[in-house]
Amino acid sequence: MLELTKEQALDLVNKISFFEFFTAGEKKVVADLRSNMVSYASGENIIRQGDTDRAVFLLIKGKAKVTKKEKKSVTLNTLKAGDVFGEIAFFSQKPRSTNVITLEDTIALKMDWSLLGGLDETIKNKIKDKFIEVLIQRLENMNTALIKHCRL
Repeated sequence: MLELTKEQALDLVNKISFFEFFTAGEKKVVADLRSNMVSYASGENIIRQGDTDRAVFLLIKGKAKVTKKEKKSVTLNTLKAGDVFGEIAFFSQKPRSTNVITLEDTIALKMDWSLLGGLDETIKNKIKDKFIEVLIQRLENMNTALIKHCRL
């Protein structure tokens, strides 16, 4: 279990662009969620394809790669601090569609519906707004890649 002080957690939260529009007080509330900040050693799976848990993650520190079972040697994406992942299973309640494997020692904030439900409405809405931004960006990236692929 990761043992962060409130000050260490707040320092990490302050460095993440995901929280740039949160007030100082809201960032302190997020730092209080440090019991949901999980540390992973380099090479460790945060998410395994096919798993059925319903959490979404926010990378707080470190880097990770996204892969599929079918092509383990192919990195689909590289995640860095501030990136969100696991949202497909979180929202759709379907099994995990990819693996997320750390590239270095990493800390991630693990959020489930129960955690989000216990937050103040303002904070919850800001987190939801950021999730929507992430999903829109992913859709735009996918559309761009599809168009590029179709032109080949």
